[in-house]
Amino acid sequence: AHSWKQAAESFERILEAVPPGMNQLYKRTLSALSEPGNDSHQKKRVSKAILNLIVCAAHPLTVPEVADALKIQSNITVFEQTIRSSCGNLIYIDKLRRVCLVHNTAKDFLLSSDLESEFKVNSVDANRQLGLACLKFLRSSQMRPVRTQGMSGHSTLRIERRIANSPFAEYACLY
Repeated sequence: AHSWKQAAESFERILEAVPPGMNQLYKRTLSALSEPGNDSHQKKRVSKAILNLIVCAAHPLTVPEVADALKIQSNITVFEQTIRSSCGNLIYIDKLRRVCLVHNTAKDFLLSSDLESEFKVNSVDANRQLGLACLKFLRSSQMRPVRTQGMSGHSTLRIERRIANSPFAEYACLY
C-alpha cells in the first residue's frame, strides 16, 4: 500500500509535468504571432513587451498596471483589448483583471533556452527592463516632492495622491 507521502509525491509529479501537447500548442501560438501577414512590427513589439512583463513580474499585474508599465517602459499605449489580443492563448485576464499566463508551463516554455522564437523571454533582460521601468517611475515627476510657496512641511499627502493616479506605482515602490 502506498503511504500518503508517496501518493502526495506522485500527485506533485503529475501536476508538475507538462500536459501532453502543451509545448506544441505554445509553438503554434508563437508561430501565429510571428506570421508577417497577421502582425505589424508594432504589434509584435507590444506582444513581446507584454510577455516579458507577465513572465518576470513578481506577481500577476492588473490590466492597468500592465498598461502603465508599458507606457513608462517603452512609451507604448495599450488598452485591455490590445493586451487581450496581443499574445494569443498564452495569456488571459482573470476576474480581478490580472493578466496571467495560461499555465506555469507557458512560463517555462517562454524562458526555455531551447526556444527559437522572437518571443522568447530572456529572464535577465526582461527583469532588467522591468527594474528600469520601476526606477523610471520612481525618478519621474510623480515622485518628486511638491514645493509650493507658503506651504511648509512634508508633501506626503500630495505624493500619495500622485501615486494613486498611477496603477504601476505600488509595484514600482515595492519591487
